[in-house]
Amino acid sequence: MQATSEQVKVLEFTKNSQDDFKISAFAGAGKTSTLRMLATELNKLSFLYLAFNKDIKKEAEESFSKNVYCTTYHALARRAMQIDNSNYKNKLNLKLKTSEIVKILKIDQQDFCNPYSVLPIIRKTLANFKISSSFDFHESHIDLESIIELTGVPTEQSRIATFVYKMAKKYWQFETNIEKAFPMDHDTYLKMWHLADPQIDVDAIFFDEAQDANPVILDIVRMQNCRKIFVGDTHQKIYSWRGAVNAMESLKIPELSLTQSFRFGVNIAKFANIILKKKGEKRELLGFDKIQSKLGSIDETKKFTHLCRTNAELVMQAIFYASQNKKIYLMGTEAELFNRCKQAYLLFANKKDLLPINCEFKTYKSWNDFVAIAKGNRENNILVKVVLKFQEQLPQRIDEIKKYLANEKDANVILCSAHKSKGLQWEQVRIGSDFSFKIEEEQNLFYVASTRAIEVLDISNCENILKEII
Repeated sequence: MQATSEQVKVLEFTKNSQDDFKISAFAGAGKTSTLRMLATELNKLSFLYLAFNKDIKKEAEESFSKNVYCTTYHALARRAMQIDNSNYKNKLNLKLKTSEIVKILKIDQQDFCNPYSVLPIIRKTLANFKISSSFDFHESHIDLESIIELTGVPTEQSRIATFVYKMAKKYWQFETNIEKAFPMDHDTYLKMWHLADPQIDVDAIFFDEAQDANPVILDIVRMQNCRKIFVGDTHQKIYSWRGAVNAMESLKIPELSLTQSFRFGVNIAKFANIILKKKGEKRELLGFDKIQSKLGSIDETKKFTHLCRTNAELVMQAIFYASQNKKIYLMGTEAELFNRCKQAYLLFANKKDLLPINCEFKTYKSWNDFVAIAKGNRENNILVKVVLKFQEQLPQRIDEIKKYLANEKDANVILCSAHKSKGLQWEQVRIGSDFSFKIEEEQNLFYVASTRAIEVLDISNCENILKEII
């Protein structure tokens, strides 16, 4: 396919300047093909392509020229830190019970909070440090939100925060001590590499999905002396809830645009532009005139994808499609989804004694306690609706879903969350009713979902949003 005028501008800028720059690419606008073009034209240079996940990395390896090394953040760090040639590999595979971790760290040697309630807060505090660009622990890493949920008494909150800070540092010491029989996760060695003055020996780095940049890997990239090319779409920023930062906005470097989508035709592009305009975007997303696309009802005799905002709604739709005798492919970890629903039901049925000791629902005094807190969380709020709708039938309904699970090739319907749909596309897409347009990241999720279809986009369930944007 012939390069667009925008792609030509990107190539000319790359050749005529040595500056770092960013490429702002709308959904389906050929960002990867543009990077391939750059690497092919500049075949004397060595490039590193940093992929968001393994699937994107694998796809990139199959399409980029030989002068591009494609990898994920963690794979790069794992190799640099020689994890597989050390005892750290054993620590990655080591599994300890929650009760064992509590004992080893002596979290139970205090009398002001439940050790099993505070352990997740310690882990989240440590996770905040790991993904940050900080070289030392700071009080800003403390998971204060969870502490406030644990207790409303200020003096108790302060005491728990001090304890969490101390224990998070201890947890980190145990994780990074190669001699300790204590598990570590993949973010641990990524942070260790960050603290070890990392060096990447290439001429240039392609940093993909820069709108959802992991702060620690962004800092690692910025440390390098080579040229950096950042690629992303501010309107697809959907991971700030787990600490991601928007490098497309924060980096004050030259910016070039890709606005011609090759994924869908004019009609879907028109709807995407309504969303973008509502968000304040001045540029226009151009549909591909060689693809016939429409907004309307999908053909259920053919395979289609149903996108949901929340995991709880995924379960709700799985129950519905199973009742229609449709073969279902559920993208993601269905076991985790189903277990969470069953555990919520046990809390509802006043059977807390049957819950695992480290289960999140074990920390709630009652079902009503969970319902009260769930009102502030979209995921949990829909989970409440799932439990209340099916009540004692819920465990049986979930077991029935399993009879209809199939692989992606054989499925009649693909169920996928909006987050997991990022970077994917399907012929027919139906958007679920659980999306919102209240805040920026929810708007971005709806934009991502609305730009996954190639031929048919069904938005008939989105009346609440349509009233707001049209």
